[in-house]
Amino acid sequence: MELSQDEFPAYVNYYSLSLREKMSSLIGLIKPDVSIPRSNCEVLLIVGGGTLIEIKGKVTNWLIGDLIQELESTKLIYMGAVSSNNFSNLSCPDIQLYSRIARHTFFASLMARIIPKTYFKDLDQHIDEVCFYFLHGLSKEVIKKIKTNMRITKLKLTFEDRMWKKILNRLKPKVLVIEDASYGSMSNLVRIAKLQGLVVVEPQHGWIGPSHGSYNYGTHIYNEHSDYLPDYILTYGKYWAEGIRHPGSMIPIGKPVLNRLGLSCNKVQSHKTLLLTSSGSDINRFVELAINVSRELDKFAVNVKLRLHPSERDRFKDQVISKLYGSSVELDSNFDVYASLLTSNWVAGFSSTVLFEAIALGVKPIALESPLSDYYSDPSFMAIAKNEVDLIRFVTNGLDSDKDTNLRLDIWANNSENRIRIFFGQTLDIGLRKKPQI
Repeated sequence: MELSQDEFPAYVNYYSLSLREKMSSLIGLIKPDVSIPRSNCEVLLIVGGGTLIEIKGKVTNWLIGDLIQELESTKLIYMGAVSSNNFSNLSCPDIQLYSRIARHTFFASLMARIIPKTYFKDLDQHIDEVCFYFLHGLSKEVIKKIKTNMRITKLKLTFEDRMWKKILNRLKPKVLVIEDASYGSMSNLVRIAKLQGLVVVEPQHGWIGPSHGSYNYGTHIYNEHSDYLPDYILTYGKYWAEGIRHPGSMIPIGKPVLNRLGLSCNKVQSHKTLLLTSSGSDINRFVELAINVSRELDKFAVNVKLRLHPSERDRFKDQVISKLYGSSVELDSNFDVYASLLTSNWVAGFSSTVLFEAIALGVKPIALESPLSDYYSDPSFMAIAKNEVDLIRFVTNGLDSDKDTNLRLDIWANNSENRIRIFFGQTLDIGLRKKPQI
């Protein structure tokens, strides 16, 4: 199912709304108007839509695309900027957009300044206690900003709680699949759903491990607040559940798109290319590293590509292009990271899930040593380069070796589509789409 930009409104700029639209949305805070028809579904997916890749010239959402293809009765609530690319290749019978879910932020901010401060008395007292016992040295100005943000959050949650209850009442799902369900921003929805007897599932979308705050909780959470966290996390493989403290059950599902690409990566012609992936590190240091390494690798006819993190592209692209001028380093502008990986022999970075994804695609990962490397890399699966000399040595020593196309099944579970069907069909008793007869 492909949707054009014209079928749905673009993301709303709150400050450009007309007075009539502002008043309409303000009324929505008091009496939410959820324009979703009563139509039962078994699985309701709630996602942000940033997990996009390009396959054979078409953009698809790898986080939920395969779920929708396998499950019989689904609906999707998409929370994010609307693009014609966000839903390509999704044969979902009923895609719903709820742009108003963000619009209330503007009015929650407005109302926080209008409502008497006595309404927030208990909240302010709690913040004062937290600051006194745990956040010594904060200025009065900083504490004032914290209180303002928390007041806005309280108003937002009041609105969202009513809205989600109305949505769940109209759609009556059995299962909620929520992106970032463990992060806290969706915890109220998780609790509302679980109190109604619904099952909450979170699909893994990136790196998780012992140092990730959203997947490691103490005894207090386990005993008293586990209803704010999902029942299940669908992991890429059993490796990702090791060493974390989370009350939910970890179910190794894999990543279907990597299964498909990994099984076919031996068909890709080998390229003498090193892909350097930035991940929010010191961008100037990273560019300097790329230039220095390329000077040596040019002698071995190895191309060096530098790939910025999506969060860095708008901010640093022009700056990086200027710094790379005159060097042999190519700035990788490919939309799809997997397409870049499949044309590379090695991938190196300070901390990135891409280093683990490379393993599934037969690309050799090299972690660059940094204060974060102990937390986000694993010497069991990748080389650790302490400096530029190490990085050059790892590349040149392995120059003539073939790619290792064996998937590391503990990191990336195989047969992902079948695992999805077993979990949803057998464990959760959800209807599945019939497989076409071959």
